[in-house]
Amino acid sequence: MGIEKIAAKILEEAREEAAYLIQANKRDVREIEDKYAETAKSERYKILETGGLEAARLTERLNGAAENEAKKAVLTLKQEVISEVFEAAAKKLAALPGEKLERYMVELILPDGTATRKLDIEMLLERARNSLTPEVSAILFAPEGKK
Repeated sequence: MGIEKIAAKILEEAREEAAYLIQANKRDVREIEDKYAETAKSERYKILETGGLEAARLTERLNGAAENEAKKAVLTLKQEVISEVFEAAAKKLAALPGEKLERYMVELILPDGTATRKLDIEMLLERARNSLTPEVSAILFAPEGKK
């Protein structure tokens, strides 16, 4: 019976040692899990924060791009309206008889009527031709019969 008691004692000590090791391992596992849970939580917040900042930056860029496109559209529309008005005015002026057109051009350039000589009138008309866009200049100053 002595050997059985010794074997039972060794078995009991082994069980106690195993239970202690299992408890210690469970504590270690919980500590590791807690540590990684905190790290994961921290990383999650970092990712969410970074994503939020990126979303805000993207929204800002898209809003700026939309504003620029709207401004370009308004400018394009203004340019089209001005071109249409200018073209209509040029056509009306082109329909005027030559002397009347010259008189209007002189009055437009020199409202006080100081251009009295033919050379002054021709110089003023040439200056007006050069300052207009080629399309308008062609309409206003086309040779007779080519309007």
